[in-house]
Amino acid sequence: MSDLLTLRVPENEKDALALTSHLSGMPVSKVIMPFVTEGAKVSLGAALLFRIGTDVYKRDRFEDFIDLLQGPTKKGPSIFSAMGPVELQNTVPKVIWDFFDLLVSTRAINRLNTVLEDVEIELDTSFISPDLLRSLCYAIGDSYLSMGGSLGSMNYQLVIEIFFHKMLHFFYWSNAKGTQKALSTQWYARGDTVSKIVGEMNDQYNEKTGTRVLEAIMVSAPNKKRGRPKKKRKALPPGSQVVAKELG
Repeated sequence: MSDLLTLRVPENEKDALALTSHLSGMPVSKVIMPFVTEGAKVSLGAALLFRIGTDVYKRDRFEDFIDLLQGPTKKGPSIFSAMGPVELQNTVPKVIWDFFDLLVSTRAINRLNTVLEDVEIELDTSFISPDLLRSLCYAIGDSYLSMGGSLGSMNYQLVIEIFFHKMLHFFYWSNAKGTQKALSTQWYARGDTVSKIVGEMNDQYNEKTGTRVLEAIMVSAPNKKRGRPKKKRKALPPGSQVVAKELG
């Protein structure tokens, strides 16, 4: 089966899945599928965030960020609040902090407050939390897939556009004050202004960081035929993988 995915898990967790399957009367694949699907989108969104950042990608930072997204299930409920400014700055993807600089440079808050009726927005970063970041990563990963983002190489410009739109959306709903009706209707009624702000953020971010062009190098094995081979063949190359190379 070409769509079969094998995962290595600790023995006790494998036994736990077997017990869950027995108690629920559902196959293990169906029991864990909702969590696998969610996790795939969260991890994709997190990886995309790190790859559009201006700093050099480091695997240990990415792993720390994934730990942070897991919240109390990984390191306890107080790990985020216990972080100092430097530690927090080094754990969260830099593009998150760049977003707040762009809010100022595009005068986004003033412009939105001018056109929004019965809604007021204030600049506040305290809404950044593991739950918010997890939701943001999920939204980015889900949108990237639903919008047909390449799975052979990263569509850099698409990711930037998705990020700024989603981040502005989360910022709005976390910091805007007004009735539920006003918040909802005004966000969609002023979609043109929102789109213009997102576009300006994209342009300024590209100008600041320099648009990077990624060349995707595909390494894939030929399709295997079923049945016994007629003669011995040389070893096949590894399965499909992508190596992203930055071009100057």
